Amino acid sequence: MSEQSTTKIRQSEKPKIVDSTEGALPLVFVDKPFGWLSVDPTHRKSDDLIVARWLEAELGQKVFPCHRLDRETSGVMVFALSADSHRAINSLFEVGKVRKTYEAICHGAVPAPIFKVNSPIEGKPAITRFEILETLTASSQPRGGQFFSIQACPTTGRRHQIRIHLKEAGAPIVGDVKYGGLDRFGVEFTRFALHARKIEIPLDVNKSIHVKIVEVPLPLDMQSWKSHLRHE
Repeated sequence: MSEQSTTKIRQSEKPKIVDSTEGALPLVFVDKPFGWLSVDPTHRKSDDLIVARWLEAELGQKVFPCHRLDRETSGVMVFALSADSHRAINSLFEVGKVRKTYEAICHGAVPAPIFKVNSPIEGKPAITRFEILETLTASSQPRGGQFFSIQACPTTGRRHQIRIHLKEAGAPIVGDVKYGGLDRFGVEFTRFALHARKIEIPLDVNKSIHVKIVEVPLPLDMQSWKSHLRHE
């Protein structure tokens, strides 16, 4: 199954506003379903499902995306509601002060329960820290390797960084055929199993730093795949 074909999966679930901040740095946090684009890359009206467009319709105002998720990646996103707050949050991203935590379902053999991949992408530094959350299969499978639920914490923000680093580590994400992932194992993985679970942003509140933490649950498809793999 090609990466392009997976974008045609029927997706009726809509994004959800899960949190917000007010004051000098107005922000909105959205739980993005898979199948939705983060922003409109062409800036033209189309039938694509686009989170930024949906949010502007919901709020009745312009929004400023502070980062992006791949179309097939689900999870938490943050949008600024003013140009000033957008600049402030982007500056935190640029200096690595925003912490993002992902969960992925992978297949293969990882080097250790906790490991780091420090490998440039397109000539730019890229670092991701990984930790096994759960070994989903009790023993090596016929195709070799095991299935794992893995936590990923990138400290840089390169395109496809987690996907590339897991492939390099020997445990590509299931469903991610572009980077060597299995497309089925007793069940079809209808998208790559990557979810942005949590975001942590340090905010200056009344001249003291408060870390805003927003976490969203694992979507039903990934929950179902984990349950299936536990019983294989």
